[in-house]
Amino acid sequence: MIGAVSGLSEVRVAKESRKGRLHGLIEICGLRPHQLHRNRALETLRQRRCNAVQGGDTQGNRGATDRNESVRSEGASSEEAEGEEEKPPVKEESATEKLLREMREKAEEQARKDKEANLLYKYGQREYGRGEYAKAVEALQSAVDLVAKGSALGGEMQIWLAMAFDANGQRADGLAMYRKLEATHPMKAIKLQAANLRYIMEAPRLKISKDERVTIPLVGEESQTGKPSFTELYKEKRRANYRKTRKLEPDIWDRIEWKPPRWQKNPYVWVAFTLWLTLIAVTMAFGD
Repeated sequence: MIGAVSGLSEVRVAKESRKGRLHGLIEICGLRPHQLHRNRALETLRQRRCNAVQGGDTQGNRGATDRNESVRSEGASSEEAEGEEEKPPVKEESATEKLLREMREKAEEQARKDKEANLLYKYGQREYGRGEYAKAVEALQSAVDLVAKGSALGGEMQIWLAMAFDANGQRADGLAMYRKLEATHPMKAIKLQAANLRYIMEAPRLKISKDERVTIPLVGEESQTGKPSFTELYKEKRRANYRKTRKLEPDIWDRIEWKPPRWQKNPYVWVAFTLWLTLIAVTMAFGD
């Protein structure tokens, strides 16, 4: 009886020691709870196998081996299931999200095109004002290709392009642009402006001979030929008028008439002044 009790106590102590080793392994290796149960099962099977070998029970050993293999297969399957669970699920894009993404991309692309078109539009206007009509036509054509032709900005760009065509000698292209705006543009203001400019362009041009034209000489052109320019003549005339005005005006001292103050003509002032001087002299004499 005493031997059986001591044997049970030894078995319990051995189990506690194995349990402590397993917990230490969990803390060191970071194992999960299901792995802890699998390790416990493997440890139990190994212990039974050892007992069967010691007792000569080959049949029990064979059963323990089968159970060990089944536990291993279960552990492998549990690990595979855990790996499948840990994989993040692939989120499928819905039709609404796809449509919103495409609309956002189109809006960003259109904003980029509008910005580039505005820069080309301003550049074309500047070159048109400088008289560089070929560069203006090129810039305005690029700007028109980047914007919606039916918008207000697109209509203005096409009107400027037609004017640049006319100034660059491409009269037929300008007229075709005006007619196209009149026929297809949705805005009434753009249509009216295109019609007015087309009417001006189609009006017959007057033929003026050289004798009927007025020639204005350039500033500085006569000075290069030895003659004084208009600017020099104007400056010289202003200087002569200034000198003549200075001669006619009298000197400032001649215009000022000096008059003595009124108190100098008043006798009472002189009497008071004399008494004051007398008092000062008497005071100084008796004071010493």
